[in-house]
Amino acid sequence: FFFKQKTAYEINRSLEFRRVLFRSRLLGRFYAKFAPDLTGLTLEVAGDLARHDTGALVAATIGGLLADTEERVNVVNAAAIAKSRGIAIAEHKTADAGRHASLLTLRGSARIAGTVANGEPRLVRLEDYWLDLSPAEHLLVTHHSDRPGTVGRIGVLLGEADINISALTLARSEPRADAFMILALDDAPSAATLATLRTLDA
Repeated sequence: FFFKQKTAYEINRSLEFRRVLFRSRLLGRFYAKFAPDLTGLTLEVAGDLARHDTGALVAATIGGLLADTEERVNVVNAAAIAKSRGIAIAEHKTADAGRHASLLTLRGSARIAGTVANGEPRLVRLEDYWLDLSPAEHLLVTHHSDRPGTVGRIGVLLGEADINISALTLARSEPRADAFMILALDDAPSAATLATLRTLDA
């Protein structure tokens, strides 16, 4: 038989596609945590990715949305599983990815966008806020008023629970206005710690 050796270009394209699929899955998983309402979803594919078939991207996104269930989602069964759970994802393609070469945006009751930078997936939009976030195993998202002491109080509470913060991303519309803070944590907070966080005056 004949073995066709892959060229460097083909290998790079294959690796890039795997990164895109991984990004799609991360986008779906983050969305499901942030906005549990999974109705009326649209996956917008922008930039270079819009020139290609998006079926695998939709399947990977569904896999992320259902990552914490017992469903095993793949390209073949994604549409059927989504339909059985009442999840429908419309697709929209556009050549305009703004500042990025390519951009995936999942929107419905919330809006979350991701891209690939330096070969690594990044979350770059949360609602109307632009940011630059490297996904982590444990992420804590807070929506609060941007005022002195807020970040410190959250840090102290996590410290008292012996939870280390490995990275912090802050996105705000303007000083002392609404803001999102995303903390990458070494460990998952307990239910009690999360309950206490919700009681903070922020």
